[in-house]
Amino acid sequence: MYYNGTDITAMPPSKRGQFIGYVFQQPDRQMFRPTVATEVAFGPESLGRTKSEVKRIVDEVLERTGIAHLREAYPPTLRRGEKQRVAIASALAMQSKILILDEPTSGQDGKETKELLALLRQLNQEGITILLITHDMEIMASECSRALIMGNQTVAFDGSPEDLFKKSTDELQDLGLTKPPSVELSLAVPSLGYCKSMDELKSKLVAQLSGKIGGTYGTFSTVNKKILMTLVVSVWAILLRDWASLLALVVVELVVLFVAGLLIKQRKAVMALTSFAVFLGVIQFLGSGDVTSAIVSGLRMLAMTLVFICLLATTKLQDLTAALVTQCKIPYEYAFMFTAALRFVPDFIAESHAVQEAQACRGLSLEGNFIKRMKSYASVIQPLLLKSLGRSETMALSLELRGFGGPTHIFAASVGLKTIDYGVISVLVVVTIALFAIVA
Repeated sequence: MYYNGTDITAMPPSKRGQFIGYVFQQPDRQMFRPTVATEVAFGPESLGRTKSEVKRIVDEVLERTGIAHLREAYPPTLRRGEKQRVAIASALAMQSKILILDEPTSGQDGKETKELLALLRQLNQEGITILLITHDMEIMASECSRALIMGNQTVAFDGSPEDLFKKSTDELQDLGLTKPPSVELSLAVPSLGYCKSMDELKSKLVAQLSGKIGGTYGTFSTVNKKILMTLVVSVWAILLRDWASLLALVVVELVVLFVAGLLIKQRKAVMALTSFAVFLGVIQFLGSGDVTSAIVSGLRMLAMTLVFICLLATTKLQDLTAALVTQCKIPYEYAFMFTAALRFVPDFIAESHAVQEAQACRGLSLEGNFIKRMKSYASVIQPLLLKSLGRSETMALSLELRGFGGPTHIFAASVGLKTIDYGVISVLVVVTIALFAIVA
């Protein structure tokens, strides 16, 4: 072990103590004098300092460590955090350039831990090297610039805490470590990045919701553009009158889905929308007897709904909720219910398959002509309706638990509309009014 190029391995502790201060895990073991001031003075006195020098040093380190008001206190009667500060002050009184602390936060409450870490940060900024021996991964991640992992008398890791905690879970388990909660949570949130502390995680999450990083909500963001494009295409589909133009629009949408790699992934949704459009066309034909009108109605419905696949398949539901609330000014409960309902769609489909399989095991056949299949599906729809009611109750309860129904509601991303947003809304209002006038 070297210090400034000198081998200090065999150096007596009394000599090493002149430049390396050590704070034991149990600071009581270091204290034996009747007052805090005399305890801190022991080191300088041992070095042969004069009384005036000792008094100056004691006054200075007591002030630096924030325990000047305890100078006449009896050390064994102090709280754990205060004893730690007395031990640190005793080490600083030796004018140590290196401070080693063994599990400095053990046995302390949250307030004392924060105060102690703030003191250590201050001392480090003053040029003192701080070495922490700790099993607290949160402190290692948030406070340390270098991590040394020791095992079997060897150095298993030497690097930054970020490099350490970005290792796989299996690699960390091999070292006997786990990721601190702040790191685990931050790495699980897309585009958030590594967060070394819960405070940093909180600030980044707030910034992301406020539109300062990642997918912004506060300005004319990517989500807003997708919503606008969806509305434009839907309005365009309503305005088109001939089947050829509508067919061309549907083909363009299908090509976009194919290029984006969504046509195969969302083939079931595309097939369901196509079936619904055909069903609507049949209803239109039965009501009017006009084949062209029926084709136009079916293609219009398909064109209006296909574009929503692009929106929902490429947009996170939490982003969509935030955009609906902050930009479209939709009440949060409605936006939440809308996106929550979308979340239930995959569960509803899976539940439908499970019910069909369960009923098939009991002899139900879903084959045959249309009338027979409709009768068979009645036994499937009933349990699905019960499940849907259960999910609705769960959603209502979650809304209530999140404070809905009270006099006021708030949203995490409190961001106002900007000039371009008002312009877009005005254009949409004019287009909507014109659309109703044309249709009427």
